[in-house]
Amino acid sequence: MTGILTKKQYRKASSKWSKTKILSRKKTIRRYIPSAKRYGKSALNTMLTRYSIVYVKPVRGSHGNGVMRVMRIGAHYSAQIGAAIVKSSTLAGLHALLSKRIGKRPYMIQRGISLRRFRGAIFDLRIVTQLRRSRRWQVTGMLARVAKPGMAVTNGAQGASIHTVETVLKAYSGIRSIAGTKERLRQLCLSSAYHLQQSYPFLKELGFDIALDAKLKPWILEVNVRPEAIPFSRLADKTMYKRILSYRRANKY
Repeated sequence: MTGILTKKQYRKASSKWSKTKILSRKKTIRRYIPSAKRYGKSALNTMLTRYSIVYVKPVRGSHGNGVMRVMRIGAHYSAQIGAAIVKSSTLAGLHALLSKRIGKRPYMIQRGISLRRFRGAIFDLRIVTQLRRSRRWQVTGMLARVAKPGMAVTNGAQGASIHTVETVLKAYSGIRSIAGTKERLRQLCLSSAYHLQQSYPFLKELGFDIALDAKLKPWILEVNVRPEAIPFSRLADKTMYKRILSYRRANKY
C-alpha cells in the first residue's frame, strides 16, 4: 500500500464529524472530545442552551476557514467571524446570520472550550503522529499556536504565532508538571491514532489540534489527515520539522 491518499480516501477521512463520532465511541477517549452536533436550528438552540460558547465549523475544511465562534450573553447572541462580530437578539436571527455564511455546506456545532491564554491571546497545541515502518504510531512533533490578538482561531493562515510547548506551559506550571503534561498529551494522541486507524487503515499521519482548559485538561478539537509540516520549520530548533519530513519520505506520504 502506498502512502499517498486517493481522493476517495481523503474525502472519507477528512470529515471532522466522522472522526468526532469515531473517537467518541471509545470510552477512554470520549471524555476528551467536546460534545458536538450536526448544524441545524434545533441543534443550535440545544447547544447554546447547554453551553455559553460554541464553535460552528465546516465538516470539511482547513486553516480555520469558515469557523465561527458563537456566544450566548444573557438573552442575546453574538458570532465572531474572523475579526468581525455580528449580534442578534433572537435565536432565529442568529440562525439566519449563520445560514447565510454556511450556505448548503455541511457544518457542525462543537462545544466551546475556555482556552488557556498566553500573553493575553488564546492558544492550542498541534501534535503530529506518524506511522513507523514497524506499524507503530509515534509522536514526531508538538508545538503551540497562539492566536493573533482579537482572533477566535489559532491557524497560522490567520495570523497565529508559533512557539514551543514548553514556552507556553511555563506560564502555568513547573518543569515536572510540563513533562507530565506532555506525556499525557502524547499518550492521548497515540491511543486516538490507533483507534482512528481501525476505521481508516490507510492513514499514516495525523495532526491533532488540542485545547487545554483551566485545569490543563486536554480536549481534542480536530484531527487532520494532512497536517502541515511548515509550522514546525518556524521553530528555532528544526529537529521536529526534519523528523516529520523524514517519516513522510519513508511513508511516501
